[in-house]
Amino acid sequence: MLTPAAVILAAAERTPVPSAPPAALDVVTIFWLGCALWLLWKFWLGWRAGVWRGLFALLAAVCALLAALVGGPWLGPLVRDVLALPEPAASWLAGGAAALVVYTVVSGVGRLLFKRTKDYVFPPTKLFVGTGGAACGLVGGLAQFWLLTLGLRLCGSVAAGHLAGRGNQTGGALERPLEALVEIKQSLESGISGQIVEWTDPIPPRTYRLFYKIAAVASDPEAVRRFSDAVVRQGAVPRDSPLARLADDPEIRKLFATKNYPALLREPRVAAALRDPQLRRRLERLDLERTLDEALGRNEPRKNAD
Repeated sequence: MLTPAAVILAAAERTPVPSAPPAALDVVTIFWLGCALWLLWKFWLGWRAGVWRGLFALLAAVCALLAALVGGPWLGPLVRDVLALPEPAASWLAGGAAALVVYTVVSGVGRLLFKRTKDYVFPPTKLFVGTGGAACGLVGGLAQFWLLTLGLRLCGSVAAGHLAGRGNQTGGALERPLEALVEIKQSLESGISGQIVEWTDPIPPRTYRLFYKIAAVASDPEAVRRFSDAVVRQGAVPRDSPLARLADDPEIRKLFATKNYPALLREPRVAAALRDPQLRRRLERLDLERTLDEALGRNEPRKNAD
């Protein structure tokens, strides 16, 4: 005969125990998984292309880098006049365009001259060509990951500065992407990857600090006002200069208030004022980091930007 206790035990055995929902992958884990898949993909593409095409692809990358370094300053004035872009944006755009053209041409020559791995018949030759191509693909993937790391560190410094300058204000839809950038930057700079980044990063720590502080000042209207006052007080931008007079222009003030910085830099009067050689010489003598610290009204923690 069934007792009440037996009935309760039987019901408990048949009742499914609710399981905890699976933990969602955080943005840092997704980033590292994506990088691993990217390297595997480059390894496979290198195997398919073969060693000779792979070597030409690496040569194309080196030539593209040289084209960017040479073509940027050379073609920058032309891009500046045609698109009305200020420096150094015009030189950066010109250098990027030159690098893209050179890489496409050189890598295209390699694809025209050499066969792929599957086109070889003799197995030892196919193994050599495929293995060498896979190694070249992995080297190219690691180089691209290194460039991505530099870009993420710079963007992460800007994001950290923007979040710090905004303070307790809500950031709306951009808040989570900015926080994700900061998390990825901190992951890249911690552990073994942090040591490798520290050894191989050619960008000086001061650059990351400047990006951090510029973003912190730009996101705080009061800090922007203090920065402008400090620049004028140090004589870098005289009160009677064209750039200082533009600060009272209603259209310029509207662009600045809405933080439409691309349109502000493309404004013809602003671009003409920034091209003033005398102004550029004065700005070169400005201690930018000290002025930013003065605008922020405190010593920013360098660990967030380095």
